[in-house]
Amino acid sequence: MKSLFLMTLATAGLIVGSCASRSGSVASLSNPDSYEFIVLDENKVAGEKTIKLSELVDDYKVVHFQNLDSAVFKVMKPVVSENYVAIIQGWGQPVLLFDRNGDFVCRIGGIGQGPGEYESIYDAVIDERNGKIFISDVIGMSVMEYDLDGRYITDHKVGNLNKPALFLNDDGSVSVASLAFGDMDGNKLVTAATLNFVTDSVKSMVYAPLVSNFTNPAGEAVGLSNETWAYKNTSNNVFMLTNNDTLYAYDPARNAIFPRAFLQEKSAKTPETWYQGLELPNAIMYQVFGDNRRVVWYDKVTGELVHVNLVDDYCGNTPIAPNFLRNGYFVRIWEPGVLMDRIEGQWLNNSDLTDGQRAYLNELLESLNPDDNDVMFIGRLKTSN
Repeated sequence: MKSLFLMTLATAGLIVGSCASRSGSVASLSNPDSYEFIVLDENKVAGEKTIKLSELVDDYKVVHFQNLDSAVFKVMKPVVSENYVAIIQGWGQPVLLFDRNGDFVCRIGGIGQGPGEYESIYDAVIDERNGKIFISDVIGMSVMEYDLDGRYITDHKVGNLNKPALFLNDDGSVSVASLAFGDMDGNKLVTAATLNFVTDSVKSMVYAPLVSNFTNPAGEAVGLSNETWAYKNTSNNVFMLTNNDTLYAYDPARNAIFPRAFLQEKSAKTPETWYQGLELPNAIMYQVFGDNRRVVWYDKVTGELVHVNLVDDYCGNTPIAPNFLRNGYFVRIWEPGVLMDRIEGQWLNNSDLTDGQRAYLNELLESLNPDDNDVMFIGRLKTSN
């Protein structure tokens, strides 16, 4: 993406020259399509800070999933809506739907290759207003539609979808962002698409800077080692691919993709470095993986750019990863035995705990049984400071 980034800066040079960055921490460029492109320049990082989860969320609580044989799961990805939690599991395991109290609702579809069946689900969105859930397989041609009792309704043909992320738009349409392989997908190449259920139509598009190859020069099939990261904490339909270093926004109305943010690192990028970028109501965040792991945080309100440590102060000041912030919530799911070991072996040994935090951890520990179903910590993201 470096070439596109440099081209964007070159064509917007006059804007940069006449537009001061907020708080001297980033360059904020307004392009003609009204999407603000934000450059997080690490040379202008104003230090390091700790951000507590209580500063980011309201209504934090612990949910115990119902103890039924049919409700036991191994979570790969949770998908949260106002009243439901869908659990995406690994290969050959069904998507399970729970209510927000942890009670089992249903199994969505089934495992197989027939109508309404799948092998390994990559993403889902829950449309409560219309009583639907949409899911996408790791590799496929369609987005599958079910009702909230798990009954299959139909498939929506899109094109070649590889690890596709799904977005629910305000008008009830569903958008898709996908890995696109130029050496494999042919004339069914898709980077993004929108399914309009009123007109029963699909608009798709190909965004050249995000088209990669499934096979590398050595002939190795490496394309699906990449991921499509989409945490859906805003209405911007923001996503990022691990083979790219820029955060993008997909606009379904214009069927177009726009660069949203870019991390200009202080030091040169190493071959081992990769990123997860995500947007929150009040921030844009880059998690950097590699030799120098760190989280870069841009405050959209103040313009402040800092390195941050995120901690769950509700639960003993334990470190939390940015990817726990999804669908407008903080969501973290634990197997109870693992959580008990963590509380007893680590968290209660933290000398910085307040009496209230220690009492809370002991109370939580007493509520756990290693033979029970999983436990979820959840809180709703604040939309203003």
